[in-house]
Amino acid sequence: MKDLTKTGAEVIKPGFLTTIQDMGRMRYLANAVPISGVMDRRSATLANWLVGNSPNQAVLEVTMHGLHLRFNANTRVGLSGADLSPSINGRLVDQSRSIEIKPGDRLEFNRTKSGMRSYLAVPDGWQVAEVLDSKSTYLPGKFGGFYGRPLQKGDFMVMPSYKTNASSTRSVSNVFNRYYPRQMTLRVVKGPEFSQLATTSQDLITQSNFVVTSESNRMGYRLKGPQLKAKVSKIEPSAMIRGTVQLPPLGNPIVLLADAQTTGGYPRVLNVISPDIDNLVQIPPGGKVRFQLIDQESARELVFAYENQLKSLR
Repeated sequence: MKDLTKTGAEVIKPGFLTTIQDMGRMRYLANAVPISGVMDRRSATLANWLVGNSPNQAVLEVTMHGLHLRFNANTRVGLSGADLSPSINGRLVDQSRSIEIKPGDRLEFNRTKSGMRSYLAVPDGWQVAEVLDSKSTYLPGKFGGFYGRPLQKGDFMVMPSYKTNASSTRSVSNVFNRYYPRQMTLRVVKGPEFSQLATTSQDLITQSNFVVTSESNRMGYRLKGPQLKAKVSKIEPSAMIRGTVQLPPLGNPIVLLADAQTTGGYPRVLNVISPDIDNLVQIPPGGKVRFQLIDQESARELVFAYENQLKSLR
């Protein structure tokens, strides 16, 4: 897999979990293929913007610390999302602007200061084959991205040739810089089966703190808190979307995320609005969330503002 005659970066250390992702597979839900793609759309879009890319170019999604790359050519990188103490040749770098890279430079993600997932973009995106119109890695299905798996030591990530151009350096305003606390309030709307919650559970689900468990992953965040009860434990297989809050029989909610199944049989009690999903996926295990119920009109306004913010980076 290593071909140092090409332009790119060698994986010296793969880190905790590093995969190639873009905005996902939007056209195959009817074929039971999950969307996959980046967990934090806003941060990935920003990383791409920093190097002049469209939002859907393939990026590296770096989960927690440990990734170490060595580049063999000039390029520019954009970093966004979690603060994983990134450094180049041992010097910490600023994530608010694009960064020039020279042959032999080493980029490392060190101690996790804030958040869970960081995004690394290069001009024109990381070069891997598309599978079902996307370069995203779908780990459960073992396809897409880099041979359908996380990066490993010795892998070589190919990138397009690049000519240094200082005039194209980009930086972002403070409005896009985020600090990720370990406790967040997530705005939600009622799901189709919210009314199936027991009355006491309808109150508990919006008045309690829930802990993000270590079983959480790209498929969904598993939460633990007061045991919730529903009048039905299962429903007919129904469509699931990113942000759906399912309630399994044991009473601990699951928030479905990028790699989640397209249908499911547990009651859909809430839906997290898309701007807050980007915040949720930055909470590490042990962090806490609370649900704040809002009406549909408020949710539409918040999502509209969020989508306009993303459009400003296109």
